[in-house]
Amino acid sequence: MKISFTVTDDKVDVKLAGELDTPATVEIQSEIDKLIGLCSKQVTIDCSQLTYIASSGLRQFISIHKRCKADGGRMTLVNVLPDVMEIFAVTRFDRIFDIR
Repeated sequence: MKISFTVTDDKVDVKLAGELDTPATVEIQSEIDKLIGLCSKQVTIDCSQLTYIASSGLRQFISIHKRCKADGGRMTLVNVLPDVMEIFAVTRFDRIFDIR
């Protein structure tokens, strides 16, 4: 799993690549913590290279989403692949997240 982000004035662009399963979530936890600290901004997460998301990854997305909402920011998911979108649909997270 790879995560990278770029911060500009009021925007954070995040790119995820690989599978966001439990081991990957543990591996990138420090990066997720940094991202959560930036949630007062517009956070856009590019999921074009995210091939799988497990429940631990969904929990991370919920944490980011809640923090952004509480801090006056916003989280948007873009370029979600069909297999990952199916997971969002089955869990009904597609009704919680702003997915474009």
